[in-house]
Amino acid sequence: MSAGPPRVMDHRSRANPAAASVALTGGPVRRSKPAQPLDHRVQTTASHDPSSADDHRTLVSAPVGIFRTDPAGSCIFVNDRWCQFAGMDAAAALGTGWADAIHPEDREVVVREWQTAIRESREFHLEFRFLRPDGSTIWLSGSAMPYPDAHGALGGHIGTVMDITDTVSARDAMRDESRFVDAVIDVAGSLFCVFDPDGRFL
Repeated sequence: MSAGPPRVMDHRSRANPAAASVALTGGPVRRSKPAQPLDHRVQTTASHDPSSADDHRTLVSAPVGIFRTDPAGSCIFVNDRWCQFAGMDAAAALGTGWADAIHPEDREVVVREWQTAIRESREFHLEFRFLRPDGSTIWLSGSAMPYPDAHGALGGHIGTVMDITDTVSARDAMRDESRFVDAVIDVAGSLFCVFDPDGRFL
């Protein structure tokens, strides 16, 4: 996979109902659904408290990386798959330790956007990289949303990370192929010759 600059995608929910998603490194603008107000999410998810025993067992064994925070955004839980993605044990990820798993080139953007999501009690959506202790890199799509406590107040955020390394690699390959085709067309155009009816070069 090519080692270019990070392509962290900012899908921030804004006051504009269109909720524009902007590529921080100049990629194409994409649109996502506007986030629901926190009070609506509290009402519709009140029966799904992630602290329950059944939910906890589900989170631990889920096939995607899952994390949970307190209302201040401090990590209080990561599941086994998250640890596999990060190359980090669960204890090291607690608090703000999770940020150490983020690729240094992506860390500032991810932490800044995460802090904004916590401060505004809104959803969080980014693409970023983990840099594992063995030096390998994995691309992830991370999402999180606020969840309510037993009294309907903000309980924290719960989120997922999904491995999109293959998708990013395919995206890179398609972009490289497109650039190659454009270059061939440019070269072919420069070699184009025009002759008159007598075969003389014009």
